[in-house]
Amino acid sequence: MNRKLAKIALPLLCLVALACGCNPQKATYAETQIIVRSMWQKSAPLQFTPEYGDSSATYTVSLAVRHDAQYPYRDLALHLTMTSEPDSAGGVQEEYRKVTFHLADTLGNWLGTGFGTLYQQQCEVLRHVSPRQAQKLTVRHLMPDDTLAGVTDVVVRFSPERFGF
Repeated sequence: MNRKLAKIALPLLCLVALACGCNPQKATYAETQIIVRSMWQKSAPLQFTPEYGDSSATYTVSLAVRHDAQYPYRDLALHLTMTSEPDSAGGVQEEYRKVTFHLADTLGNWLGTGFGTLYQQQCEVLRHVSPRQAQKLTVRHLMPDDTLAGVTDVVVRFSPERFGF
């Protein structure tokens, strides 16, 4: 009886160990760009160059914005440019997206998570993105101020999608 149990248990234990060793989160890429003195210049877009763990996977792109109490508006409008890798002729494709974060309610109460005077909002901005499609991601603000106060940093995260969904 013990030999039968050992013959079954050992391969099962190896399979469990292999399954635990495979962590798809290792392929997640995140990069933070800190805004110097929380003063984001419209003429200084943030550039992100992702490093992909699996070039055959597709990814979900999320964006997070952190701000402090000095931010002067309820909303934050951002312009994203996703640049592809060059094709055989050397040309690149660019995809554009506008993202609006609602940072405060109509009474001026900050939304999102955070502590003290720092707050964070995040959202999913793109799905089913291949590494060829997004060699570079550029983010700039669309607010009326040339110098936007109160935004402390922006985080971009590329997370692998499970089973291509």
